[in-house]
Amino acid sequence: MTIREIAKTAGVSISTVSLVMNGKAKASRIHPDTEKRIVQLAQQFNYVPNKNARRFRLKRSDTFGFIVPDATNPFFSSLSYALEMELKQRGYQLLIGYSDDQVEIEAEIMQNLLSYSIDGLIIASAANTDQVVQGIKGGGIPAVFIDREIHSKNISSISSDNFLGAFEAVNYVCSRGVRDIYHIGGLAKFSTTRHRAEGYIKALENNGIPIDETKIFLRDYQMSSGFQMMREIFQKNGSLPQAVFTGSYSLLEGCLRFIYEIYQTIPPDIAIVTFDDHPLLDFIPNKIISVRQDTEQLAKSAVQVILDILQGSAYAENLKIKPKLIIRT
Repeated sequence: MTIREIAKTAGVSISTVSLVMNGKAKASRIHPDTEKRIVQLAQQFNYVPNKNARRFRLKRSDTFGFIVPDATNPFFSSLSYALEMELKQRGYQLLIGYSDDQVEIEAEIMQNLLSYSIDGLIIASAANTDQVVQGIKGGGIPAVFIDREIHSKNISSISSDNFLGAFEAVNYVCSRGVRDIYHIGGLAKFSTTRHRAEGYIKALENNGIPIDETKIFLRDYQMSSGFQMMREIFQKNGSLPQAVFTGSYSLLEGCLRFIYEIYQTIPPDIAIVTFDDHPLLDFIPNKIISVRQDTEQLAKSAVQVILDILQGSAYAENLKIKPKLIIRT
């Protein structure tokens, strides 16, 4: 049954049916009995509004795009869910593409998303390059970099305060007498990686600990890299360090896998600190200290920035969301 047939059967205009089916009956002062009659007819004949026609008429898709670098990273899984829930509450849907940290794949995904006439793009870019920025600007839609900091006109970025989170976590460990602490992080090209490393260094300086660059290992955020870097640290020293600060949960997992492979347990005398949190950490006897990112607030902020831009507001620059230090006792 079409909207025209429902209107004829209900004895109302097509516009009245349209208002009811789009949830605007009360605002349009349509009588409750009329609304009920239209809804019952729609349900009886399985009528589904043609959203494509509505989107074409309004010149909007009610859809956002999100480009994710790593589908296996729990942080991005949590962020994707938070974005989808936030957009759903606002009447939008989310299309997600996974770049696997490959710039070429990212460019393909971006073009595919733009072909769907998305209203806004949220991107955790595989590389903060001019090419990526120009591709976004060429698409002519509002965009937000998330979990990345970028300095470019008419491009917004939102991230956790990575420097503060790393500083507070490492500073806490150092304040308890730990002086031999290694850092395992991701790719240095990412602002996320650099700011976490800078927070680690500042915490050491704050506690009068000399900076030893041979104790900083940067590669990528894959679990396998965490395993390999922890192995290199072990081979270098012939033993585990007094403490290790990992730049993500995936790196932490790789680090723990190596330690467990060597000792068949996690020795209680190594202090472990990580950026990102996970419920499973509550069950590890070592009382791992973690930095919890507020994915819900990151999602809310990213969506709001794009909606504000669509309404004519100026671009926001480098918004930072404060993370929370989790100390397990």
